[in-house]
Amino acid sequence: MSTSFNMAAPPEVYRLRRKVLAETLTHSLVIFAGRARARKYATNTQPFRAYSNYLYFGGPPIEGAALLIEPGSDGSVGCTLYRARPTFDDIVWTGACASDEASSQASGIDIQALVDVDLLANTVKSREAVGLCPPCPITNQWMQSTGIQPAGPDVQTAIIQQRLIKDEHELVAMREAARVGVEAHIAAMHACKVGRR
Repeated sequence: MSTSFNMAAPPEVYRLRRKVLAETLTHSLVIFAGRARARKYATNTQPFRAYSNYLYFGGPPIEGAALLIEPGSDGSVGCTLYRARPTFDDIVWTGACASDEASSQASGIDIQALVDVDLLANTVKSREAVGLCPPCPITNQWMQSTGIQPAGPDVQTAIIQQRLIKDEHELVAMREAARVGVEAHIAAMHACKVGRR
């Protein structure tokens, strides 16, 4: 992992997305990042990619993290990022890890709201919390052990409706992807010749 994050959007975009979602919530919502999937056995994993909904709402790509959004949050206050602190072994084996400052800056979540992942169970046990979890057995077990119920259709529909309407940042990215795609097709057409493979 690098010492900073290459996020798809600036932090103010993530704060606004969380605020819009929080206006629809009736329960605390935990969105899990997930873990790298195993190829054949647990320690032989694919490259890690965080759960799409977690990334959409500004969770930095930290394996095993979770993002808590409270009903009525302004996108900053009422949002907590639960992450494991890298151990000495993590740093030896994977290199320098991103700091809490980098996580806070990338996500738009106050640095005081970045807390140890072990505190999630305590936080949610005193309230009704629902969760969104990628298809990851370890994360699923974690969600169940903390008593977090799967999010119902109301939460899932709210997220789908929010994600259907693209914000200006997404439109810029889509236009750039379309421009690059057009250039690639034109280059391919110019490279075509009879009998060429």
